[in-house]
Amino acid sequence: MKNKLTTVSAIISVLILICSCGAQDLSDMNQDVNPVQTTNTSDDEVVTTSDPLDFLPEDYNLGGEKITILYGQNVMHDVGVENEVTYGIGDFEQGDIIADAVYRRTKIAEERLGCEIVSPMVDWDNGTNKAMKENALSGDSAYTAVIARVYTLGNMIKSGYLADLRSISSLNLDNFWWDRNVNTGCNIMGRQYIATGDINYYDDYSITCMAFNKNRFDDRGIVYPYDLVRDGKWTFDEFYKTINDTAADLDGNGIFDENDFYGYVANAGFLSSTLIDFGEGLVIEDGNGNVILNRSESIVTKAQTVADKLLSNDSFLVEERRLGYDKGDTIFPNGQALMSGILIGSVTSFRQNMDDDFGVLPNPKWNEEQDGYKVTISQHWSSCVAVPSNADTDKAGYILETLGALSYDTVTSAVVEQTVKTKSSRDEESVDMLDIIFKSKTVDMALIFDDWGIYNLWMSMTKDTDPKIVSTLEKSEKSTNNKIAKFIEAVNGL
Repeated sequence: MKNKLTTVSAIISVLILICSCGAQDLSDMNQDVNPVQTTNTSDDEVVTTSDPLDFLPEDYNLGGEKITILYGQNVMHDVGVENEVTYGIGDFEQGDIIADAVYRRTKIAEERLGCEIVSPMVDWDNGTNKAMKENALSGDSAYTAVIARVYTLGNMIKSGYLADLRSISSLNLDNFWWDRNVNTGCNIMGRQYIATGDINYYDDYSITCMAFNKNRFDDRGIVYPYDLVRDGKWTFDEFYKTINDTAADLDGNGIFDENDFYGYVANAGFLSSTLIDFGEGLVIEDGNGNVILNRSESIVTKAQTVADKLLSNDSFLVEERRLGYDKGDTIFPNGQALMSGILIGSVTSFRQNMDDDFGVLPNPKWNEEQDGYKVTISQHWSSCVAVPSNADTDKAGYILETLGALSYDTVTSAVVEQTVKTKSSRDEESVDMLDIIFKSKTVDMALIFDDWGIYNLWMSMTKDTDPKIVSTLEKSEKSTNNKIAKFIEAVNGL
Protein backbone atom coordinates (compact mmCIF):
# COMPACT_ATOMS: atom_id res chain seq x y z
CA MET A 1 0.00 0.00 0.00
CA LYS A 2 2.87 2.30 0.75
CA ASN A 3 4.24 2.70 -2.75
CA LYS A 4 3.96 1.23 -6.24
CA LEU A 5 5.84 -1.86 -5.13
CA THR A 6 2.81 -3.02 -3.17
CA THR A 7 -0.87 -2.83 -3.92
CA VAL A 8 -3.95 -2.51 -1.79
CA SER A 9 -5.55 -5.35 -3.74
CA ALA A 10 -3.64 -7.89 -1.68
CA ILE A 11 -4.82 -6.23 1.53
CA ILE A 12 -8.41 -6.07 0.34
CA SER A 13 -8.57 -9.85 -0.04
CA VAL A 14 -7.56 -10.12 3.61
CA LEU A 15 -10.13 -7.51 4.60
CA ILE A 16 -12.97 -9.30 2.87
CA LEU A 17 -12.11 -12.32 4.98
CA ILE A 18 -11.91 -10.15 8.08
CA CYS A 19 -15.34 -8.65 7.40
CA SER A 20 -16.84 -12.12 7.22
CA CYS A 21 -15.40 -12.96 10.63
CA GLY A 22 -16.44 -11.82 14.07
CA ALA A 23 -14.38 -9.39 16.12
CA GLN A 24 -12.68 -12.15 18.03
CA ASP A 25 -11.65 -13.78 14.74
CA LEU A 26 -9.73 -10.61 13.86
CA SER A 27 -8.00 -10.80 17.21
CA ASP A 28 -6.93 -14.38 16.54
CA MET A 29 -5.77 -13.54 13.03
CA ASN A 30 -3.54 -10.69 14.20
CA GLN A 31 -2.16 -12.74 17.07
CA ASP A 32 -0.85 -15.39 14.68
CA VAL A 33 0.05 -13.05 11.84
CA ASN A 34 2.98 -14.16 9.69
CA PRO A 35 3.50 -11.39 7.12
CA VAL A 36 5.50 -12.19 4.03
CA GLN A 37 8.28 -10.22 2.47
CA THR A 38 7.61 -9.03 -1.06
CA THR A 39 10.01 -8.16 -3.85
CA ASN A 40 8.98 -6.21 -6.92
CA THR A 41 9.52 -7.77 -10.33
CA SER A 42 7.09 -5.53 -12.22
CA ASP A 43 4.36 -3.05 -11.34
CA ASP A 44 1.88 -5.89 -10.80
CA GLU A 45 3.94 -8.97 -9.93
CA VAL A 46 5.04 -9.66 -6.38
CA VAL A 47 7.32 -12.49 -5.29
CA THR A 48 7.11 -13.58 -1.67
CA THR A 49 9.53 -15.26 0.70
CA SER A 50 8.63 -17.23 3.80
CA ASP A 51 10.50 -15.21 6.43
CA PRO A 52 9.69 -11.50 6.66
CA LEU A 53 12.43 -10.98 9.25
CA ASP A 54 15.30 -12.65 7.41
CA PHE A 55 17.29 -9.41 7.71
CA LEU A 56 17.83 -10.10 11.43
CA PRO A 57 21.15 -11.75 12.35
CA GLU A 58 20.79 -15.34 13.47
CA ASP A 59 19.84 -15.58 17.16
CA TYR A 60 19.49 -11.78 17.43
CA ASN A 61 18.17 -11.14 20.94
CA LEU A 62 18.26 -8.03 23.12
CA GLY A 63 18.07 -9.98 26.38
CA GLY A 64 14.98 -8.30 27.79
CA GLU A 65 16.26 -4.75 27.25
CA LYS A 66 13.75 -1.90 27.50
CA ILE A 67 13.60 -0.02 24.18
CA THR A 68 12.22 3.52 24.31
CA ILE A 69 10.69 5.16 21.25
CA LEU A 70 9.69 8.78 21.86
CA TYR A 71 6.19 9.59 20.55
CA GLY A 72 5.19 13.16 19.75
CA GLN A 73 2.48 12.95 17.10
CA ASN A 74 -0.88 12.39 18.82
CA VAL A 75 -3.10 15.03 17.22
CA MET A 76 -6.15 13.67 15.44
CA HIS A 77 -8.19 11.12 17.33
CA ASP A 78 -7.77 9.79 20.89
CA VAL A 79 -5.59 12.57 22.30
CA GLY A 80 -3.44 11.28 25.15
CA VAL A 81 -4.22 7.67 24.27
CA GLU A 82 -3.52 6.96 20.60
CA ASN A 83 0.08 5.92 19.99
CA GLU A 84 1.42 4.40 16.77
CA VAL A 85 4.04 2.41 18.69
CA THR A 86 2.24 1.05 21.76
CA TYR A 87 -1.46 1.78 21.29
CA GLY A 88 -3.34 -0.14 24.03
CA ILE A 89 -5.35 -3.17 22.98
CA GLY A 90 -8.62 -2.17 21.37
CA ASP A 91 -12.25 -2.64 22.30
CA PHE A 92 -13.77 -4.70 19.47
CA GLU A 93 -17.29 -3.62 20.40
CA GLN A 94 -16.19 -0.07 19.54
CA GLY A 95 -14.54 -1.22 16.31
CA ASP A 96 -11.07 -0.17 17.46
CA ILE A 97 -9.24 -2.48 15.10
CA ILE A 98 -6.27 -0.14 14.65
CA ALA A 99 -5.54 -0.09 18.38
CA ASP A 100 -5.57 -3.86 18.42
CA ALA A 101 -3.37 -4.14 15.32
CA VAL A 102 -0.75 -1.77 16.75
CA TYR A 103 -0.78 -3.57 20.07
CA ARG A 104 -0.33 -7.01 18.54
CA ARG A 105 2.29 -5.85 16.02
CA THR A 106 4.45 -4.46 18.80
CA LYS A 107 3.97 -7.52 21.01
CA ILE A 108 5.11 -9.80 18.18
CA ALA A 109 8.15 -7.58 17.63
CA GLU A 110 9.02 -7.72 21.33
CA GLU A 111 8.91 -11.52 21.24
CA ARG A 112 11.09 -11.76 18.13
CA LEU A 113 13.64 -9.21 19.38
CA GLY A 114 13.67 -10.25 23.04
CA CYS A 115 12.90 -6.80 24.38
CA GLU A 116 10.24 -4.57 25.92
CA ILE A 117 9.15 -1.58 23.82
CA VAL A 118 7.84 1.51 25.59
CA SER A 119 6.77 4.80 24.02
CA PRO A 120 6.43 7.86 26.28
CA MET A 121 4.24 10.58 24.80
CA VAL A 122 5.11 14.26 24.64
CA ASP A 123 3.45 17.34 23.15
CA TRP A 124 3.48 17.16 19.35
CA ASP A 125 5.71 20.22 18.77
CA ASN A 126 7.26 21.97 21.77
CA GLY A 127 7.39 18.75 23.76
CA THR A 128 9.18 16.91 20.97
CA ASN A 129 11.66 19.73 20.43
CA LYS A 130 12.43 20.00 24.15
CA ALA A 131 12.83 16.25 24.61
CA MET A 132 15.11 15.89 21.58
CA LYS A 133 17.25 18.90 22.58
CA GLU A 134 17.72 17.54 26.10
CA ASN A 135 18.47 14.13 24.63
CA ALA A 136 21.16 15.55 22.33
CA LEU A 137 22.88 17.23 25.29
CA SER A 138 22.75 14.14 27.50
CA GLY A 139 25.43 12.04 25.85
CA ASP A 140 24.00 8.58 25.22
CA SER A 141 20.48 8.75 23.83
CA ALA A 142 17.51 7.93 26.05
CA TYR A 143 15.58 7.04 22.89
CA THR A 144 16.22 4.39 20.28
CA ALA A 145 13.95 6.19 17.82
CA VAL A 146 11.37 8.97 17.63
CA ILE A 147 8.02 9.29 15.86
CA ALA A 148 6.66 12.82 15.46
CA ARG A 149 5.22 15.21 12.90
CA VAL A 150 7.03 15.59 9.60
CA TYR A 151 7.59 19.32 9.85
CA THR A 152 8.65 19.12 13.52
CA LEU A 153 11.43 16.64 12.77
CA GLY A 154 12.18 18.20 9.38
CA ASN A 155 13.01 21.54 10.97
CA MET A 156 15.11 19.72 13.58
CA ILE A 157 17.54 18.24 11.06
CA LYS A 158 19.89 21.23 10.85
CA SER A 159 20.40 21.07 14.63
CA GLY A 160 22.16 17.73 14.31
CA TYR A 161 19.73 15.86 16.56
CA LEU A 162 18.92 13.17 13.98
CA ALA A 163 20.96 10.47 12.28
CA ASP A 164 21.20 10.03 8.52
CA LEU A 165 19.03 6.96 8.00
CA ARG A 166 20.88 6.12 4.79
CA SER A 167 24.07 5.64 6.79
CA ILE A 168 22.55 2.96 9.08
CA SER A 169 23.66 -0.42 7.71
CA SER A 170 20.91 -2.34 9.53
CA LEU A 171 18.18 -0.17 7.97
CA ASN A 172 17.11 -0.61 4.34
CA LEU A 173 14.66 2.07 3.23
CA ASP A 174 14.20 0.25 -0.07
CA ASN A 175 12.23 -2.50 1.68
CA PHE A 176 8.57 -2.47 0.67
CA TRP A 177 7.34 -1.45 4.12
CA TRP A 178 8.92 2.00 3.69
CA ASP A 179 7.34 4.67 1.48
CA ARG A 180 9.43 4.85 -1.67
CA ASN A 181 7.76 8.00 -3.06
CA VAL A 182 7.93 9.86 0.24
CA ASN A 183 11.58 8.85 0.66
CA THR A 184 12.38 10.70 -2.55
CA GLY A 185 10.95 13.92 -1.15
CA CYS A 186 12.82 13.46 2.14
CA ASN A 187 16.20 13.09 0.43
CA ILE A 188 18.38 16.16 0.74
CA MET A 189 21.84 16.15 -0.82
CA GLY A 190 21.92 12.35 -0.71
CA ARG A 191 20.98 12.16 2.95
CA GLN A 192 17.71 11.21 4.61
CA TYR A 193 16.83 11.90 8.21
CA ILE A 194 13.12 11.03 8.34
CA ALA A 195 11.02 8.30 6.73
CA THR A 196 7.46 7.03 6.66
CA GLY A 197 6.14 3.55 6.11
CA ASP A 198 3.88 0.78 7.37
CA ILE A 199 5.37 1.24 10.85
CA ASN A 200 3.27 4.41 11.28
CA TYR A 201 -0.22 5.17 9.98
CA TYR A 202 -0.74 8.90 10.41
CA ASP A 203 1.18 9.30 7.17
CA ASP A 204 -1.77 7.49 5.55
CA TYR A 205 -4.37 9.45 7.52
CA SER A 206 -2.67 12.67 6.39
CA ILE A 207 -2.96 12.02 2.64
CA THR A 208 -4.75 14.86 0.88
CA CYS A 209 -7.58 13.81 -1.44
CA MET A 210 -11.14 14.75 -2.37
CA ALA A 211 -14.53 13.70 -1.07
CA PHE A 212 -17.74 14.17 -3.05
CA ASN A 213 -21.33 14.13 -1.84
CA LYS A 214 -23.19 11.40 -3.75
CA ASN A 215 -26.60 12.78 -2.83
CA ARG A 216 -25.77 16.24 -4.18
CA PHE A 217 -24.26 14.69 -7.33
CA ASP A 218 -27.46 12.69 -7.80
CA ASP A 219 -29.60 15.81 -7.33
CA ARG A 220 -27.77 17.47 -10.22
CA GLY A 221 -27.44 14.42 -12.43
CA ILE A 222 -23.63 14.46 -12.21
CA VAL A 223 -21.94 11.16 -13.00
CA TYR A 224 -19.62 9.95 -10.26
CA PRO A 225 -16.01 10.49 -11.50
CA TYR A 226 -14.84 6.95 -10.71
CA ASP A 227 -14.47 5.91 -14.35
CA LEU A 228 -12.65 9.14 -15.18
CA VAL A 229 -10.18 8.33 -12.42
CA ARG A 230 -9.65 4.75 -13.60
CA ASP A 231 -9.16 5.87 -17.20
CA GLY A 232 -6.62 8.52 -16.25
CA LYS A 233 -9.00 11.29 -17.29
CA TRP A 234 -9.73 12.87 -13.91
CA THR A 235 -8.04 16.19 -14.72
CA PHE A 236 -8.20 19.76 -13.48
CA ASP A 237 -10.52 20.69 -16.34
CA GLU A 238 -12.95 17.89 -15.39
CA PHE A 239 -12.82 18.95 -11.76
CA TYR A 240 -13.44 22.58 -12.69
CA LYS A 241 -16.42 21.69 -14.89
CA THR A 242 -17.90 19.69 -12.02
CA ILE A 243 -17.81 22.41 -9.38
CA ASN A 244 -18.09 25.61 -11.44
CA ASP A 245 -21.33 27.61 -11.19
CA THR A 246 -22.69 25.45 -8.37
CA ALA A 247 -22.68 28.07 -5.61
CA ALA A 248 -26.13 28.99 -4.28
CA ASP A 249 -27.08 31.81 -1.91
CA LEU A 250 -29.56 29.64 -0.01
CA ASP A 251 -30.65 32.25 2.53
CA GLY A 252 -30.88 35.03 -0.07
CA ASN A 253 -28.93 37.58 1.96
CA GLY A 254 -26.56 38.39 -0.91
CA ILE A 255 -23.53 37.14 1.02
CA PHE A 256 -21.92 33.72 0.74
CA ASP A 257 -21.59 32.51 4.30
CA GLU A 258 -22.05 29.38 6.41
CA ASN A 259 -25.71 29.10 5.38
CA ASP A 260 -25.05 28.66 1.65
CA PHE A 261 -23.99 26.01 -0.86
CA TYR A 262 -20.58 25.65 -2.50
CA GLY A 263 -18.94 23.58 -5.18
CA TYR A 264 -15.70 22.85 -3.32
CA VAL A 265 -14.32 23.51 0.16
CA ALA A 266 -10.56 24.04 0.39
CA ASN A 267 -8.00 25.38 2.82
CA ALA A 268 -5.13 27.73 2.09
CA GLY A 269 -2.76 24.84 1.38
CA PHE A 270 -4.66 24.22 -1.86
CA LEU A 271 -2.29 25.86 -4.34
CA SER A 272 0.89 24.26 -3.02
CA SER A 273 -0.57 20.75 -2.81
CA THR A 274 -2.32 21.08 -6.17
CA LEU A 275 0.89 22.08 -7.94
CA ILE A 276 2.63 19.04 -6.46
CA ASP A 277 -0.32 16.92 -7.61
CA PHE A 278 0.25 18.38 -11.10
CA GLY A 279 3.83 17.05 -11.07
CA GLU A 280 5.56 20.28 -10.11
CA GLY A 281 8.24 20.56 -7.45
CA LEU A 282 8.01 23.66 -5.29
CA VAL A 283 11.80 23.61 -5.39
CA ILE A 284 14.07 22.41 -8.18
CA GLU A 285 17.78 21.98 -8.86
CA ASP A 286 19.38 24.76 -10.91
CA GLY A 287 21.79 22.56 -12.88
CA ASN A 288 24.69 23.32 -10.56
CA GLY A 289 23.48 21.14 -7.71
CA ASN A 290 21.77 24.01 -5.89
CA VAL A 291 18.20 23.68 -4.62
CA ILE A 292 16.21 26.79 -5.50
CA LEU A 293 12.65 28.09 -5.52
CA ASN A 294 10.75 26.86 -8.57
CA ARG A 295 9.41 29.77 -10.59
CA SER A 296 9.58 28.07 -13.97
CA GLU A 297 7.17 28.83 -16.79
CA SER A 298 5.48 25.48 -16.21
CA ILE A 299 4.64 26.04 -12.54
CA VAL A 300 3.60 29.65 -13.15
CA THR A 301 1.24 28.63 -15.98
CA LYS A 302 -0.44 25.97 -13.88
CA ALA A 303 -0.69 28.16 -10.79
CA GLN A 304 -2.11 31.12 -12.69
CA THR A 305 -4.67 28.90 -14.44
CA VAL A 306 -5.90 27.52 -11.12
CA ALA A 307 -5.97 31.00 -9.57
CA ASP A 308 -7.87 32.56 -12.46
CA LYS A 309 -10.55 29.86 -12.49
CA LEU A 310 -11.02 29.27 -8.79
CA LEU A 311 -9.79 31.88 -6.35
CA SER A 312 -12.40 34.54 -7.18
CA ASN A 313 -15.11 31.96 -7.88
CA ASP A 314 -17.99 31.85 -5.36
CA SER A 315 -18.24 28.11 -5.94
CA PHE A 316 -14.74 27.68 -4.49
CA LEU A 317 -14.61 28.26 -0.74
CA VAL A 318 -11.22 28.97 0.89
CA GLU A 319 -11.96 28.46 4.58
CA GLU A 320 -9.35 30.83 6.00
CA ARG A 321 -10.51 33.64 3.75
CA ARG A 322 -14.25 33.49 4.39
CA LEU A 323 -15.52 31.29 7.24
CA GLY A 324 -12.59 30.02 9.25
CA TYR A 325 -12.14 26.38 10.23
CA ASP A 326 -14.93 26.17 12.82
CA LYS A 327 -17.62 27.04 10.29
CA GLY A 328 -15.84 25.94 7.14
CA ASP A 329 -15.27 22.40 8.35
CA THR A 330 -19.01 21.89 8.77
CA ILE A 331 -19.97 22.81 5.20
CA PHE A 332 -19.29 19.49 3.48
CA PRO A 333 -20.50 17.15 6.27
CA ASN A 334 -23.70 19.21 6.47
CA GLY A 335 -24.42 18.56 2.78
CA GLN A 336 -23.66 22.16 1.72
CA ALA A 337 -20.99 21.39 -0.87
CA LEU A 338 -20.54 19.11 -3.86
CA MET A 339 -16.94 18.33 -2.96
CA SER A 340 -14.27 19.01 -0.38
CA GLY A 341 -10.56 18.65 0.07
CA ILE A 342 -9.94 16.27 2.95
CA LEU A 343 -7.33 14.19 4.69
CA ILE A 344 -7.91 10.44 4.59
CA GLY A 345 -8.23 10.50 8.37
CA SER A 346 -11.43 12.54 8.03
CA VAL A 347 -13.22 9.62 6.40
CA THR A 348 -13.84 7.77 9.65
CA SER A 349 -15.59 10.79 11.21
CA PHE A 350 -17.67 11.29 8.04
CA ARG A 351 -18.78 7.66 8.22
CA GLN A 352 -20.04 8.25 11.74
CA ASN A 353 -21.44 11.78 11.55
CA MET A 354 -22.50 12.55 7.96
CA ASP A 355 -26.05 11.81 6.86
CA ASP A 356 -25.36 11.90 3.11
CA ASP A 357 -23.39 9.19 1.37
CA PHE A 358 -20.04 10.21 -0.05
CA GLY A 359 -17.18 8.92 -2.16
CA VAL A 360 -13.43 9.47 -2.11
CA LEU A 361 -11.26 10.46 -5.09
CA PRO A 362 -7.60 11.21 -5.74
CA ASN A 363 -6.76 14.81 -6.50
CA PRO A 364 -6.95 15.48 -10.26
CA LYS A 365 -4.04 15.47 -12.67
CA TRP A 366 -3.10 18.57 -14.66
CA ASN A 367 -4.01 16.83 -17.94
CA GLU A 368 -4.38 13.35 -19.37
CA GLU A 369 -0.75 13.32 -20.51
CA GLN A 370 0.50 13.53 -16.91
CA ASP A 371 2.09 10.27 -15.83
CA GLY A 372 -0.22 9.06 -13.07
CA TYR A 373 -1.89 10.74 -10.12
CA LYS A 374 0.00 12.31 -7.25
CA VAL A 375 -1.42 13.00 -3.80
CA THR A 376 0.54 14.87 -1.17
CA ILE A 377 0.72 14.16 2.52
CA SER A 378 0.15 17.00 4.95
CA GLN A 379 3.44 17.81 6.63
CA HIS A 380 1.53 19.30 9.54
CA TRP A 381 -0.43 16.11 10.26
CA SER A 382 1.70 13.25 8.98
CA SER A 383 3.91 11.31 11.34
CA CYS A 384 7.38 10.11 10.42
CA VAL A 385 10.18 8.06 11.94
CA ALA A 386 13.69 9.22 12.87
CA VAL A 387 16.68 8.03 14.90
CA PRO A 388 18.54 10.30 17.36
CA SER A 389 22.11 10.94 16.21
CA ASN A 390 23.50 9.77 19.58
CA ALA A 391 21.51 6.51 19.64
CA ASP A 392 22.81 3.01 18.96
CA THR A 393 21.93 3.28 15.29
CA ASP A 394 22.65 -0.36 14.48
CA LYS A 395 20.15 -1.49 17.11
CA ALA A 396 17.67 1.17 16.01
CA GLY A 397 17.80 -0.08 12.43
CA TYR A 398 16.95 -3.65 13.36
CA ILE A 399 14.09 -2.55 15.64
CA LEU A 400 12.54 -0.22 13.05
CA GLU A 401 12.88 -2.80 10.29
CA THR A 402 11.19 -5.43 12.48
CA LEU A 403 8.31 -3.14 13.40
CA GLY A 404 7.93 -2.10 9.75
CA ALA A 405 7.95 -5.63 8.37
CA LEU A 406 5.36 -6.79 10.90
CA SER A 407 3.11 -3.78 10.24
CA TYR A 408 2.15 -4.57 6.66
CA ASP A 409 -0.39 -7.29 7.50
CA THR A 410 -1.46 -5.75 10.81
CA VAL A 411 -1.44 -1.97 11.09
CA THR A 412 -1.72 -1.15 7.39
CA SER A 413 -4.52 -3.65 6.86
CA ALA A 414 -6.44 -2.22 9.81
CA VAL A 415 -6.09 1.33 8.48
CA VAL A 416 -7.51 0.31 5.11
CA GLU A 417 -10.41 -1.49 6.76
CA GLN A 418 -11.16 1.48 9.01
CA THR A 419 -11.03 3.83 6.02
CA VAL A 420 -13.28 1.93 3.60
CA LYS A 421 -15.85 0.86 6.18
CA THR A 422 -19.38 2.16 5.53
CA LYS A 423 -22.51 2.25 7.62
CA SER A 424 -24.05 -0.75 5.91
CA SER A 425 -21.97 -2.32 3.17
CA ARG A 426 -18.55 -1.95 1.59
CA ASP A 427 -18.21 0.71 -1.10
CA GLU A 428 -16.14 -1.20 -3.66
CA GLU A 429 -15.71 1.93 -5.76
CA SER A 430 -14.01 3.67 -2.84
CA VAL A 431 -11.74 0.64 -2.40
CA ASP A 432 -10.54 1.15 -5.98
CA MET A 433 -10.01 4.84 -5.37
CA LEU A 434 -8.06 4.19 -2.17
CA ASP A 435 -5.86 1.78 -4.07
CA ILE A 436 -4.94 4.60 -6.45
CA ILE A 437 -4.62 7.18 -3.67
CA PHE A 438 -2.28 5.13 -1.49
CA LYS A 439 -0.06 4.18 -4.43
CA SER A 440 0.18 7.85 -5.48
CA LYS A 441 1.34 9.27 -2.15
CA THR A 442 4.17 11.79 -2.36
CA VAL A 443 5.68 14.78 -0.58
CA ASP A 444 7.71 17.78 -1.65
CA MET A 445 10.97 18.78 0.02
CA ALA A 446 9.73 22.36 0.43
CA LEU A 447 6.87 21.14 2.63
CA ILE A 448 9.12 19.01 4.83
CA PHE A 449 11.52 21.86 5.53
CA ASP A 450 8.83 24.24 6.62
CA ASP A 451 11.14 27.04 7.76
CA TRP A 452 12.13 27.73 4.15
CA GLY A 453 8.83 29.63 4.03
CA ILE A 454 7.70 28.25 0.67
CA TYR A 455 4.51 26.68 2.00
CA ASN A 456 3.50 29.97 3.61
CA LEU A 457 4.33 31.80 0.39
CA TRP A 458 1.84 29.69 -1.59
CA MET A 459 -0.69 29.88 1.25
CA SER A 460 -0.67 33.67 1.04
CA MET A 461 -1.40 33.46 -2.69
CA THR A 462 -4.26 31.01 -2.12
CA LYS A 463 -5.88 33.47 0.26
CA ASP A 464 -5.74 36.20 -2.40
CA THR A 465 -8.61 36.39 -4.90
CA ASP A 466 -6.23 37.69 -7.58
CA PRO A 467 -2.65 36.66 -6.72
CA LYS A 468 0.20 38.02 -8.82
CA ILE A 469 2.05 34.72 -9.18
CA VAL A 470 5.03 35.90 -11.23
CA SER A 471 5.82 39.03 -9.23
CA THR A 472 5.29 37.28 -5.89
CA LEU A 473 7.77 34.53 -6.77
CA GLU A 474 10.26 37.06 -8.14
CA LYS A 475 10.14 39.15 -4.96
CA SER A 476 10.58 36.07 -2.76
CA GLU A 477 13.26 34.33 -4.81
CA LYS A 478 16.41 35.81 -3.27
CA SER A 479 15.42 35.51 0.37
CA THR A 480 13.97 32.03 -0.11
CA ASN A 481 17.06 30.74 -1.92
CA ASN A 482 19.25 32.17 0.85
CA LYS A 483 17.22 30.26 3.45
CA ILE A 484 17.58 27.05 1.46
CA ALA A 485 21.32 27.56 0.98
CA LYS A 486 21.89 28.20 4.71
CA PHE A 487 19.88 25.10 5.61
CA ILE A 488 21.87 22.91 3.23
CA GLU A 489 25.14 24.42 4.48
CA ALA A 490 24.13 23.53 8.03
CA VAL A 491 23.24 19.97 7.00
CA ASN A 492 26.52 19.54 5.09
CA GLY A 493 28.37 20.65 8.21
CA LEU A 494 26.90 17.94 10.42
